[in-house]
Amino acid sequence: MTDRSALPFAALSAAVFAASCATRGVPEAAFPEEDPPVFEAVPGASVRVDVFDAGDPAAAPAARAAVSARAPDGERAAPAREAVAEDPAAAAFAADLAADPGRAAGLFHRYEFDPIRDAPPPEGYAPFYVSHYGRHGSRYQIDKRSFAAVEVLQAAKDAGVLTAAGEDLLERLRPIVAEHEGMYGQLSLLGAEEHKRLARRMHARFPGVFAAGRRVRCQSSTIQRCLASMANFTCTLKGLQPNLDFSFATGDRYMATILHPYLPSEARKKWLSGFDRDVVASNVSPDRVAALVFADGPAAREIAPDPLRFVFDLFAAASSFESLTLELDGAGLFDVFTPGELAALGRARSCIHYAHMANAAEYGHCAAWSAHDLALDIARRADGAIASGGVCADLRFGHDSGLRPLVGLLGLEGAGACSPSAESWKTCPTWKGMPMASNLQIVFYRKPGAEVLAKVLYNEKETAVDGLVPASPGPYYRWSDLKRRLEAPGGAPTGRGTLTLFVAAPEPDGRAALDALFGKYGAGAAAFDPPAPDETVSLPEAGPGAVVDRLRIVAARDGSLGLAVDGASASAGASGEAPPLETVLLEARRLGVAVAVRDPAP
Repeated sequence: MTDRSALPFAALSAAVFAASCATRGVPEAAFPEEDPPVFEAVPGASVRVDVFDAGDPAAAPAARAAVSARAPDGERAAPAREAVAEDPAAAAFAADLAADPGRAAGLFHRYEFDPIRDAPPPEGYAPFYVSHYGRHGSRYQIDKRSFAAVEVLQAAKDAGVLTAAGEDLLERLRPIVAEHEGMYGQLSLLGAEEHKRLARRMHARFPGVFAAGRRVRCQSSTIQRCLASMANFTCTLKGLQPNLDFSFATGDRYMATILHPYLPSEARKKWLSGFDRDVVASNVSPDRVAALVFADGPAAREIAPDPLRFVFDLFAAASSFESLTLELDGAGLFDVFTPGELAALGRARSCIHYAHMANAAEYGHCAAWSAHDLALDIARRADGAIASGGVCADLRFGHDSGLRPLVGLLGLEGAGACSPSAESWKTCPTWKGMPMASNLQIVFYRKPGAEVLAKVLYNEKETAVDGLVPASPGPYYRWSDLKRRLEAPGGAPTGRGTLTLFVAAPEPDGRAALDALFGKYGAGAAAFDPPAPDETVSLPEAGPGAVVDRLRIVAARDGSLGLAVDGASASAGASGEAPPLETVLLEARRLGVAVAVRDPAP
């Protein structure tokens, strides 16, 4: 279902909620999960990996923040003595959580509204257009799986093996579970307020952009929390400037742009499953929490055979409170963990999110590839707005699994960097890079007789684009340069090697599509002999004028076969008969062959 009409604003909220119920859009399960699944449980496993020296008297005060566990009798126990982990990055991470323990929730953390700071634009330039992608605001948990720990605690209580501290914890969790009934996956009151405030800040920051009579085009995921976020954001803008002309679109057609599925890879799925388990085990020690809530005995071990899994599930349940601060009273549940445990859990969650959705060194290309249609849409709509002058903003409302790949594709400094997943918490913790209501804004500036400039705001902060040279001191880039980054088949280099285009198709079904594509544009059947795994072909400076010199079969790391595309710019003397790169990409898409960035083997 697609709704392109301009709705009366008095009825907009009701309309988007009705649309979310009536839509026949692609089921949510067909798209990348917002909340990456934690590791698969290992029956009978009990893993302990000590990452803190609990007896170190030199522990920094930040690591001993006043977050205390509950003693067995229900009274507050003295804070545990813990040391900050050895390296400075871990100390900084612990200090961030000491300032706000809610940051450990990562992608469930509320949006932090920091002071706005803008570098002055070059003389004579003024903003005139904003291209925006916003993640929905704070929400309820997706489903009941987030409260698996509550079921375990209840089973332990029924069996008589729950301590007084465990019973206290269970009672504190009950209101959170009850509040979720009938609201799983929906936008919370806090999420609505986040988008209202973001709209007010955008309007105050760029008042000249939102002049009376100008058009605002809005697109949303078909999922209710995104539609409701759009309603709150746009109703607020309408209140600030009643004469803006809004149009709204949602439906299956737009989901390929707002939230494109990731490049399928069985090897990636297998690796992620192992990584999720390993990164939790290497960061988290479950013994203290398990001993706090369970009485020792065979029944407790039968109910919770995997203490590590239980503790991480408990952490997930406690994280739910972060999005419901306007619905529920209280101070949250993170106090069941010591500062060191909370930091360890926060690091693990941050690494898992990065591995699943960001520009990870291991399989980041599978995620970044999914943002290509979105990047092209941003470029196309921006060019139209520049040419017409009537559109002041394109507002998109989606998910972290749509925004995070775009950040990697663009190569934004910090959040878009290519890092090993296990180390990613050091450079871009999830609470900072992808909290609820996180957003990307590209703001366009013009000056009579001069080229258009643009700057990138990531979570409202001016952010550099790796590999691009600003047009002047500050964060202002030539739109022509930023546009090339958006339109490049693979986007930004992923950081480990030369930018390479890889057309991937898993066996056996993909072979027919490869045969057809190769037969149309290939150089001969002899090239079907696959080279060694990990071999790739460079595609230097693949811009709008790039053409294809030759194609050949290569073998990917995951064992699938693909077409490597050698490219050269038209100005470099390529044959006039060489097909344009875009032609090959479009044909690949028509045949169902996926396109992604690959790097040389490290």
